[in-house]
Amino acid sequence: MENSIKKSSSGQVLSVLSFILSTIAIISAGLCCVTTFISPIIGIPFGLLAVFLGFVSVISATIGMSQARKSNSSLLISQIGLWVGIIAVAIVVVFILVIFYWMGTQMLR
Repeated sequence: MENSIKKSSSGQVLSVLSFILSTIAIISAGLCCVTTFISPIIGIPFGLLAVFLGFVSVISATIGMSQARKSNSSLLISQIGLWVGIIAVAIVVVFILVIFYWMGTQMLR
């Protein structure tokens, strides 16, 4: 018996791109958190890179998921890329808020 459901690889390129970009973004977010205490000149570009790659990852994952849904393809890699990209952006945003809070409490002393 043949399987009548056709599986397609549509959207897989954008899904893999999203996964790769989100992985680089989460590494960059970690480097931002670590290197900002050493030198803000080094840490700030890592944070900007993490936010940019995180947004691009979320956009490509969303497009890849819509293409994969239309062609009855797997959504797993797109979902992983989407969530890791969101987490990378969230790490940088929370880190910036913590730094601003710490700077504010230091100025009040």
